[in-house]
Amino acid sequence: MPRAKKSVVWDYFVKLLDDPLNHRVQCQICNRKMKFFGNTTNLKEHLRRSHPQNLADTESLQSSQNDSFILYVDHPKAKRFKKIKEDTDENEISEEISNEHENIEIIQPEASITIKENLYGETSVTISRKDQFHEHVSHLGTDDFAKVVEGGSFIDKSLLIEDILKYNCVVITAPHGSGKSTNMHMLKRFLEIVVGEDGLLRDLRTTYNYRIFRDAKLQITENTKICKDHMGQHPVIFINFKPLSIINDFDDMITKFRYILRQTFSQHTYLTKNAGLLMQSSRELFQKYCDPAASLQLSLAEIEMGFTFLTELLFVYFRKQVTVLIDNYDAYIDSLMFKSNPDTEKIMHFMQLINTELLKSNRFVDFAFLTGVFPVTSSGIFTVSLNIKTFYFLDNHNFCKYYGVTIDELSELLRKFIIDANERDKTERIIAEYYGGYVVPSQNLVLFNLWSVLNYLDNKKLPFNYWCQPEHYDYFKLFFSIKDIGEEIQQLLLGLTRCTDISKPISNVNFSTLIKMFNDKESCGSAPSLFLKVLYHLGYLTSNEHLTFDLTEVYLRIPNSEIRLEFARILKDTYIEKYNFKEKYIRPLHSAANSFNIQAFENSKFEAFCRAVNDLFINSSYYEFPQNSNNFQCILFTILASKFCITQSEIYRNNLSNSIDILTVNDSGVGIFIETRIKDSDKKDQDLAIKAHRQILDKKCCEYFDKNFEATMGKICIGMCINEKNCISIAYSYHFQNADNIETVTFISVSA
Repeated sequence: MPRAKKSVVWDYFVKLLDDPLNHRVQCQICNRKMKFFGNTTNLKEHLRRSHPQNLADTESLQSSQNDSFILYVDHPKAKRFKKIKEDTDENEISEEISNEHENIEIIQPEASITIKENLYGETSVTISRKDQFHEHVSHLGTDDFAKVVEGGSFIDKSLLIEDILKYNCVVITAPHGSGKSTNMHMLKRFLEIVVGEDGLLRDLRTTYNYRIFRDAKLQITENTKICKDHMGQHPVIFINFKPLSIINDFDDMITKFRYILRQTFSQHTYLTKNAGLLMQSSRELFQKYCDPAASLQLSLAEIEMGFTFLTELLFVYFRKQVTVLIDNYDAYIDSLMFKSNPDTEKIMHFMQLINTELLKSNRFVDFAFLTGVFPVTSSGIFTVSLNIKTFYFLDNHNFCKYYGVTIDELSELLRKFIIDANERDKTERIIAEYYGGYVVPSQNLVLFNLWSVLNYLDNKKLPFNYWCQPEHYDYFKLFFSIKDIGEEIQQLLLGLTRCTDISKPISNVNFSTLIKMFNDKESCGSAPSLFLKVLYHLGYLTSNEHLTFDLTEVYLRIPNSEIRLEFARILKDTYIEKYNFKEKYIRPLHSAANSFNIQAFENSKFEAFCRAVNDLFINSSYYEFPQNSNNFQCILFTILASKFCITQSEIYRNNLSNSIDILTVNDSGVGIFIETRIKDSDKKDQDLAIKAHRQILDKKCCEYFDKNFEATMGKICIGMCINEKNCISIAYSYHFQNADNIETVTFISVSA
């Protein structure tokens, strides 16, 4: 790494030994890895922005005329960088960059202005490849802890090891995409004794596992006692039941279980290197578990005792009790919960047998750690005799912070990927709205969806549904169409909480109830509460920060816009089928609501909106008279919510007498208040619509909007009436400019 003289930045950065070209360096304060091609300006910039409190010599790190700050762009064909002439104005800069190079994405907003300000200030500017400084979020989709650590998006959760070792047998449940498998792989890397292919134990300090924790300076390494007593000191069996997530029947499960056994045994082929360890019969059986062809011939008895057999071999080899790590312990539930399986009882019994055989009274096992989504009695691990400590998703325990992203971790991530402070704040608000909202009430802890946050930062696109699982769509659509459950979902979408009991694991009886409901397409008994419990464990709901008392009476709500939009989309599709609504009439309604903006707000837009709502209902089979105002409101709300992420109802939740039917914010930032009425008397449509409009003003909804929504681009108040013929009338007013009077009302009616 040649340089004319030693810069002060090298007191804080070191080159990475595993980089043969010496182009990568690492900050010793935060462990961030950066690319380096001979210019230290960006390294200084990192220290100034991220670690001002840690700098001993701040004067030497200030910008100077010799600095050549690099503005990074996506330009894979650039060999090195492109200089910008000092006499080039900002328009020419933007045009020159855009015309000369394809697919360039300038990281900072108002980039050309930033270039100009820097050019005429103290710092010259260079256009360079973005990947020299801004690393993409990497290794998404892998559970390999070694790869995850190297990524720019790595979040240090290593103190989980310290907390988990306080127990002998632990089960932690959390939704998919919350980091369960990565944490499990981390624990394996930390605990396992490393054995070479020759069967000889490796010196801990020479192992790759040791280097992972040492080089990344993970927090757990500061606990010298834990590292001395446990790092590289345990025989480990690592089992992943994920292949069981898709099983058609019991025979299919057994086939996949043979594969799981083969994968598990193959991690320990070094056992065959010790000639005196295994008798001939045990050696042949071990090889049968490992061999792809021979393992297909494993008998049911050999499958049932396979893991216990392996724990005994490891105990004899290492003369130590074994640590058992089981990832996705409940994976088989995916094949049973929302579908009818001919061998449900048989599958559940088999899994109970496997787990109890491995964990109950097994003198070869010292410690066990299991992770999954659901607490399920059929797994056999919740029996009293196993003495397993269970920690539920978002319950009051110390493990919550390890399964998701905390606000401090999010702030650190954003500092890594976004230089501009204003842009960071904007991104944090977007992430909080779309991917946050998971609450641990007793700890005042709010978590963000790990998978969605990393995907959003990696893609740098508009907020998108990254987490909601496509395979749940058909199941949810069917359940949402069941009256009792559909009403619960409607209430959740309207911003209300629903109460349920989540204190107990999901039992075999619960599964029977879900399967019966799925097959019969009708609710029974406590089914709605059970379905909410399932949604909670899946991660689609969170506890409410103000109303939770204990696990027997938990108030649940939708945590964020990602899930709200998904639920609205599914519920909208159930309405389409139930009432024969047509997409060709839904799209014009979305377009009409989106057409309101400060540049164009003529009356014709309100006529188009009224016509769009009218066409939607008049061309459907929706006909309820006397009509149910809540049903009409929910349908209209859901259709708007499936398009606009900010769509609320009952916005004054603490005072329902001052509630409003619908508030939606379109893509231009215009707030649209809608109060609905049904014609159930001799009153005229016009009178009802105007009265509904008046109610919006009397409740001071516009003041609420101005106070709670930033950068508002106007307000619209609409009183809406639907009559016995499904015809729509509206009374409206708006405020886009100072001259507009929100009190001035206009009436529009669409004839049948």
